[in-house]
Amino acid sequence: VDWKISKQPETEILKKLQSNLNIPEFICTLLLQRNIDSLESAQKYFRPNLNELHDPFLMKDMDKTVDRLIQAIDSSEKIMILGDYDVDGTTSVSMLYDYFIKKTLEPIYYIPDRYKEGYGVSAESIAFAADQKVSLILTIDCGIKANDQIESANTKGIDVIICDHHIPDDSIPKAYSIINPNQKNCNYPFKGLCGCGIGFKLISAIEKKLEGPEEVNQYLDLVAIATIADQMPMINENRTIVYHGLKEFNNNPRPGFHFFIRAINRKIVESDIAFNIGPRINASGRMKSGMISVKLMTENDTNAAYKTAQEIESINLLRRAKEKEVTEEAIKKTDPLKFTNVVYGSNWNKGVLG
Repeated sequence: VDWKISKQPETEILKKLQSNLNIPEFICTLLLQRNIDSLESAQKYFRPNLNELHDPFLMKDMDKTVDRLIQAIDSSEKIMILGDYDVDGTTSVSMLYDYFIKKTLEPIYYIPDRYKEGYGVSAESIAFAADQKVSLILTIDCGIKANDQIESANTKGIDVIICDHHIPDDSIPKAYSIINPNQKNCNYPFKGLCGCGIGFKLISAIEKKLEGPEEVNQYLDLVAIATIADQMPMINENRTIVYHGLKEFNNNPRPGFHFFIRAINRKIVESDIAFNIGPRINASGRMKSGMISVKLMTENDTNAAYKTAQEIESINLLRRAKEKEVTEEAIKKTDPLKFTNVVYGSNWNKGVLG
């Protein structure tokens, strides 16, 4: 772990900030250790404003990507949204699917089977897109290392837009465009967005270009869930997204989330997402299919959403039982006198391993 030791602030500066903010000294100390040294910067920290989010068009390839998607909307093209099976992936797919439905498109979505296909863009997903006569694939939270699969899509005449936040290799796929703040020559000032955060930047850019009425902030609940569940750094834009996303979650909950809110029975906070709701959304991709989570988050009928939530709850109970079983077996196989143990089980469910 790369520990950073913060110095104790000077007494005079500490007293001045405490006087301005009228809060305990130890909180002022923590603020100063985070370079928050004025009333204005403290207000921004505790009450972040959405207007201070960075311009999405600062991302490399954003203009090109937005123009291609507007073309798809205007021409009613058949597009496929392809995401990972974890929380970041399924929230991303849910957000983009719902957004493009409202743009009068009829997109399809694809989540790879964890057991049959593994992570990311698979050969099966490209074959499925071709079979469905898809003209454009939009990957989210995956794709930056799928060189061969993207080449396969190119040979089939399918454009591919990659939206990903993972660190690229030296050789990147020959996609139509790539939105990734971590790619070379991208001047976007914040590199710590999750996949869903990048998807949010994309739809924000589309609305900005169209000067459209679509209220993209309605998706901040999904971006907040993904940011927390993917353990992204809680700094910069992520603080703003989570602050407003939790407000959206509590004030305008999606039908699929009513079940969880009722069970928790109080205002939802970050720890509820991290240790309660996030693992449940994740469970379907770990044990069965991430498509179930997308169904939960895109369902508008309350009764249907409730049934899906109950299904996810059952899957999560199965996940917990399997984790307990594997953990107990692993402990039995360890040697307490050794500093390092590597254990395995041929029958262990890989959906609960790591």
